[in-house]
Amino acid sequence: MTADELLAWQGPLVTVVAIALLGAIAVLSWREYARAAEAKATVARDQAYRDLADAQLATQRQHAEDLARLAADVAELRRTTAAIEKLLREVN
Repeated sequence: MTADELLAWQGPLVTVVAIALLGAIAVLSWREYARAAEAKATVARDQAYRDLADAQLATQRQHAEDLARLAADVAELRRTTAAIEKLLREVN
C-alpha cells in the first residue's frame, strides 16, 4: 500500500470514527437525560405522597375533633334527658 492509498482512507476512517463517537455521546446523553427525568419524577411523586399524607393527617385530626364534639353533645343530651326524667318523676 502506498502513502497515497493510506491518506485516501483517512477521510472516511475519520468520518466513521466521528460518527461512532457522536452516536455514543448521543446515547450516553439520552440515558443521562432519562435518569434525570426519572429522578425528578420520583421527587415529585414523593412530594405528592407527602402532601397526601399531610392532608390525610389534617382530615383525621378534624374527624377526631368532630367526634369529641359529638361525644360532648351526647353527654349533654344524656344529662338533659336525665334531668327531664327526674322532673317527670317528681311531677307524677
